[in-house]
Amino acid sequence: MPKDDNITYLNSDLNNLKIDFKFDYLIHAATYGQPKKVLKNRVGTILLNSASLIQLLEKSKEYNAKVLFLSSSSVYGEIDRAFANL
Repeated sequence: MPKDDNITYLNSDLNNLKIDFKFDYLIHAATYGQPKKVLKNRVGTILLNSASLIQLLEKSKEYNAKVLFLSSSSVYGEIDRAFANL
C-alpha cells in the first residue's frame, strides 16, 4: 500500500471502530471475505458488514466526505428462484 502523509490507514476491530479525525474521502474495504468464516456465521458477517458501513457513512456525512465501498467477492444467501430469471 502506498505511503503518503495524506493517507491514513485504519486497522481495527470493526465492532469498535473509532474515527476521530476529519477526512474528505473514505475507501471501505475492511470486512473479511473468508468463505469458511462467512459460512459459519452468515448473520454475524452480514450484521458486521452492514453496521460498520452504516457507521462509516454516518461519519462521512458529518464531514461531507465521499465514500467508496468495495464489497467482497462473496455472495450471502441464495437467490430466490423467482428472481433468478430477471
